[in-house]
Order: sequence, then structure tokens, then C-alpha cells
Amino acid sequence: MAPWFTENYRVVAMDLSGMGDSSHRAQYDASTPSGDIAAITEHISQSPVIAIGHSYGGSRLLRACSERPELFQRLVIVDSYVVFEGESLPSEPIKVRGNHQYPDLASGAARFRLIPAQADAVPGLVEHVARHSLRRDAGGWCWKFDTSLPPGGAREADGGRMLARVTRPVDYLYGELSVVVNRQRAERIVQALPQARGPIAIPTGHHHLMFDQPLALISTLRALLATQP
Repeated sequence: MAPWFTENYRVVAMDLSGMGDSSHRAQYDASTPSGDIAAITEHISQSPVIAIGHSYGGSRLLRACSERPELFQRLVIVDSYVVFEGESLPSEPIKVRGNHQYPDLASGAARFRLIPAQADAVPGLVEHVARHSLRRDAGGWCWKFDTSLPPGGAREADGGRMLARVTRPVDYLYGELSVVVNRQRAERIVQALPQARGPIAIPTGHHHLMFDQPLALISTLRALLATQP
């Protein structure tokens, strides 16, 4: 999606520790992802940035902004689940752990799966991400992510207090058919934020909006970024 925004913005896409092309850590805790976001933001810009986060990345971005609001100009959060006080932490949908080895890139990419699954994802987009999710090692091809990452990611159950500390403007988007964030959850998140617009539903979109509604998502983001929150 980045090329659709580079004409008007300097676009930086980050991989959290233990994910994508970032290095692995000896250990991870609940503060690691938000710390990563704050550190890279300080590194790339001397002024507050516009930050966009999807799913787990969005909830970690909200945490980072609650702790370091001076680093951010505004946020756009896309289909991100927030756990409120008194709720149980969501469980990982299926077990996806293990250092699987594949003889070649194509066979590894063929095993790539979206979690949660969505049958209407654009095949070419899924294949593109799948191929960039693997790396070559001495034994063949394996996934880039660190298998010692906490299952489901580092989460905490103080969402209400955390959102109340997010003092920057936030636009909140979600997929109309998402199985991760329903309308009720989206409204509760928006209501807990001091400065929020939304929730804005992407029609017929699922959780992984960039895979099934890429043009609708790009158009919505462009429109939001062109207006003052």
C-alpha cells in the first residue's frame, strides 16, 4: 500500500522486534512492541508523525501514543482489538508455532495462511506478503518471525485506562464483516478515546482489509489524511 502515499508523504514501514526483517530478541515483554514504535519514531523524525496501525500493530501503536504522545501528530487505527478492564485476554485462534523448513520459496509461500482466514483475499496480494515472510537458512526456507514471541502477542487488560491517555486525534476504521472487531467493540473503543472520529466501517471488508478491500482502504485513508481531525 505504501506506493499509493509516497507522492505526498515520506512513508516508513516498520517491523516489530522478532517480526519481518527485524532482529530477534532474547526475550519479549508487554512493553517491547510499544517501545519499538517509540524508538523508531524518534529515530526517523524530529517532529511528530502521522502513524497508521492495523490489528496488533494498531493496539501497540495506541499503547505507544499513550506513553509518548509528543511523538505523534495523529493516529489511524485499523481493525485493532482492545481488551478492557475485567475482560479475558483473547486466545490465539490456532497454533501456528514451530520452525517449519521448506525446500524452496514456492513451497513455503504455499503454506502461508491469514489468521483469521478470509476466503475472498486477493490471491496476488497474499502471495506477495507470503514470499516476503520467508527467509533462507542452512536448512532451506523458514518463516522470519521469532517462534519465541508470546502467543497472540503481548497484551494487557487495561484498555480503558490506556485509551484515556491517548491525547492525539485518532481515526478508527474496521471491516464491516470482521470477526476480530465488531461494531459494538469499535464503538466502545472510539468512545474511550478523548479525540476520535468513527468508527468508520469499510463495507464488506474483513479483518485483513488490505487483502480484500485494498482500494477502499487506500481511498479511505487518503480522504482521512486530507482532512483535519
